[in-house]
Amino acid sequence: YGDAARIYATNLQLYPGGAKAPDNMVKLGMALANLDRTKEACQAFAELERRWPDMPANVRKAADRGRTLAVCP
Repeated sequence: YGDAARIYATNLQLYPGGAKAPDNMVKLGMALANLDRTKEACQAFAELERRWPDMPANVRKAADRGRTLAVCP
């Protein structure tokens, strides 16, 4: 999960407005949650909501699963 988190974070830095950016943010949050980095995972999910409030339904569903996994407030 560590390598995945680094790759997703790099993609977000290189392509912050890219079509896959919301998906990368969800996957970053999931990777961080699986690394037990709960605070950072919840921050990623919160940032996702702030930057892409109209995200596609599949991305929202994945984010909801991630928030549950990370036990975000």
